[in-house]
Amino acid sequence: MASFFSKLFGEGANTPATDQVTQTLAWKDLDSSQGLEALQEASFERPQLIFKHSTSCGISSMVLRKFSHSCKDHQDQITFHLLDLLKNRALSNEIAQYFGVVHQSPQMLVVKNGKVTVQASHYDILQAQISAR
Repeated sequence: MASFFSKLFGEGANTPATDQVTQTLAWKDLDSSQGLEALQEASFERPQLIFKHSTSCGISSMVLRKFSHSCKDHQDQITFHLLDLLKNRALSNEIAQYFGVVHQSPQMLVVKNGKVTVQASHYDILQAQISAR
């Protein structure tokens, strides 16, 4: 039986709590440099959102869950990408260097026309204003 805290924050990458969160939005896994290049190119047609998530961090799990629920209405305007930091830390560093942002966890970046237009980390993600404009 899952504890109160594991239900609240999730227990890791393969838990029902994480699976439930990723089903809330149509997340695309971001797990390669080629995927990053495709995301950057696609940002000229439609905004792309990157959520850097640490599956072992309770704060990251809670923020991801709340963020996912609050963004359901943006799915037809923005493409959502989920980066698992435990599996793809090198790619996270590549993103930081590529876009000139400091790595944070959790972190949310909106990429439009090849550039980061919105960035937030930790609880500030829940207050960030994302839009297709």
